[in-house]
Amino acid sequence: MVVNMADHLQESRLNPAELRASICTEIAETRRAFHQFLKRLFDQDLELRSYFPAWSVGELLYHMSTTPKNLPNDLNFIRRLQRIPKIHNRPFNWLHE
Repeated sequence: MVVNMADHLQESRLNPAELRASICTEIAETRRAFHQFLKRLFDQDLELRSYFPAWSVGELLYHMSTTPKNLPNDLNFIRRLQRIPKIHNRPFNWLHE
């Protein structure tokens, strides 16, 4: 799902309870869409090389599925620093700008 920045900014003006509910809804919808996507894939699709040649489609999807587990740690790290650290890795920064 592509995030519409205007919608995101509007949601950020919600009160904390509304914002939490909105985030929970977004996460649940993303989870459902991810599961629907996986159900449509054939076994052979998972073995294909992804855009990143070192990883298969299945390896990339697995990595994407485990990333949310790190969010609580990432958020605690950001709260301690009071900012999101800049990673000195040009391809990584380009992908996230």
